[in-house]
Amino acid sequence: MAYRLNWSPSARYDLRAIFAYIAEDDSVAAGKFTRGVIEAVERLPDFPQSGRIVPEIGDPLVRELIRQPCRIIYRINSEQESLEIVRVWHAAREKVDIQTPLDRLRDQTDPAVSSHALRKSLGF
Repeated sequence: MAYRLNWSPSARYDLRAIFAYIAEDDSVAAGKFTRGVIEAVERLPDFPQSGRIVPEIGDPLVRELIRQPCRIIYRINSEQESLEIVRVWHAAREKVDIQTPLDRLRDQTDPAVSSHALRKSLGF
């Protein structure tokens, strides 16, 4: 059975920031890159362990996909059969931080959302 997939507030923020940065120079490239990230992630529910274990963390439930120049970090919850995209991290940045203030403060007003909802909010 396919896992349920959601994007954390931090991952949504990361992806929007990357989109905005690329769009300063080329809005078409920004859209293409962002759609590529979302499409890569949408394969995960059928193959949740397909990403590699994040080396700095070493937890088999925290994995990543590489979509150059970014690392898409996700967390597997086998009990709930769900995946959460926790960060979209530029590979040149320092050590991956998966516990950000946005996620620590998350409540019912800013829940994790699906890829479909994220696409809609980005206008795709």
